[in-house]
Amino acid sequence: MKQEYYIDLALAYVQGRLTPEEKLEVFKLIQDDAEFRDILLLELELVKSLSGFKAASPRTIKVRTYRMASAAKTLSLVSNPADAVLTPIITASLPKLASQILINYQRRVAYNEWFTFPQRNC
Repeated sequence: MKQEYYIDLALAYVQGRLTPEEKLEVFKLIQDDAEFRDILLLELELVKSLSGFKAASPRTIKVRTYRMASAAKTLSLVSNPADAVLTPIITASLPKLASQILINYQRRVAYNEWFTFPQRNC
């Protein structure tokens, strides 16, 4: 319970969401409690490691992305995108689907023949 409170307090401090009273409590805990100091250091390391993800993209990447997007406008698109996407999918999946339907149909027919027709004495 105490550790969870420390984690929440340290995270709120790092994110700048504390009231002045809570900040005083944090400063007291930093001086008095080694466990809180360790948790606060861990939170600071996490924020530092994640800050690189928030950084803006370098200018070269922005320019390259813009050029690729503008070049894509000039390319001729497929006249029927549904055909371009669905044809390979149907070609690959239809035989498998049809074979499964056929197998289930054969099982059902065999099951119905076995149990619905009178048994012959052999």
